[in-house]
Amino acid sequence: MTSFKNIFGQMAKVKVRSIYLLILIQLVTSIIIAIWALLSGFSGFKGQDKLMAWFIFMLTLMPFIDIAYVFISSRQNEKEFDSQTWRLIPVSSSNFYIANISSSIVNGLYLVVLQLIMGFISFLPALFDHNVRFSFWQLGNVMGKEASSGNLWSKFNDTFPVGLILSEFVNFLLFAFLVYSIVATIDLSSKTIMDFLPEKHSKFFRAVIILVLVLILIVASGNIMHLIYQFDPANILTGQIRSYSSVWFSNLFLLMFSIVFSGINVWLLEKYHESK
Repeated sequence: MTSFKNIFGQMAKVKVRSIYLLILIQLVTSIIIAIWALLSGFSGFKGQDKLMAWFIFMLTLMPFIDIAYVFISSRQNEKEFDSQTWRLIPVSSSNFYIANISSSIVNGLYLVVLQLIMGFISFLPALFDHNVRFSFWQLGNVMGKEASSGNLWSKFNDTFPVGLILSEFVNFLLFAFLVYSIVATIDLSSKTIMDFLPEKHSKFFRAVIILVLVLILIVASGNIMHLIYQFDPANILTGQIRSYSSVWFSNLFLLMFSIVFSGINVWLLEKYHESK
């Protein structure tokens, strides 16, 4: 049997090509828009603000690129499930499924890291602005005073609570895994149902099936979110939003539903789904 590590690595290598393409699109587009804004005399950039143009457009494009990645990676996951090449490899359906989904998530994190690096590089021209340099100098003085008094970590933790940030990060990973699992469930179940229907008008039938499944999931998710809100410790005990207990309670529900959908998908892969 092929190990999970090997198949995960191979899938990640195949999918990483789309990452570099998206990064290239973001880089080139942000530069072109920034140059156009500066040359056209865009009113939003005056004086020293012009040095921030590239950085601002780089950040503006980030969510659009990330959303595009979700759609592209979901399509890639679907192709991997249908690929005869992968299915010929001696690997269990559970390892194959988890490797497929998790490789998309890890590549997504890699995309974010590359975006942060590009964001840092695009911010460098702003350092030519005296006001920006002075702000960093003031920040350095404040941090130096706090460090000398031994309060740096406490002040940092008050501003950026590490525990809560880590909890939110886990929440993000579980949410991403659940989203990919739901998309996979819709894809695999619709194809499984189609196997029992006549091939004539197959595309129309599959579109109807997908629409019905999506509507069912929307209604079910709405009821589930209402249930989570009712039993969320942050609402019951303190009324606080996104406390530690609130995030971990949400993580527990996300984990539970990820396991349920993953179990359904692995079962469909083992019993019904046929590669093409």
